[in-house]
Amino acid sequence: MILIDAVYINSFGGKTILELFVTKILKLNVEYYFLLDNRLKSKLARNIKTDNFILIDATHSKRKSFYLKNINRFSSILCLSNIPPPTYVSIKTYIFFHNILLLNPFNHPVSFKSQIINFIKYFLLFLEHL
Repeated sequence: MILIDAVYINSFGGKTILELFVTKILKLNVEYYFLLDNRLKSKLARNIKTDNFILIDATHSKRKSFYLKNINRFSSILCLSNIPPPTYVSIKTYIFFHNILLLNPFNHPVSFKSQIINFIKYFLLFLEHL
């Protein structure tokens, strides 16, 4: 079964990407499970079978807890929110990385506060996976 991790996706471009994935996955004959952000408001999410998703708070600790309890259920992971799994996993994992601001946080015309926040995210993202 494929885990589609969409925690932290709840609006704008990420939500559009998620809705495209949901539409496609529901048409395919594959076993899937969605890990969704409880802030997500999408009519498409209502089409997912209740046994095939969970809504969680968008926190690192809740996401990590889910992984630690459930990782053995999945054969692969697709992370849609730029963030790799919060813990080591030995199964095939794909990260759909779509936020260039995280790769070079000081090279974009955003506020200084946003640059600092993006730098912290970048640092935490790569520090955890060293």
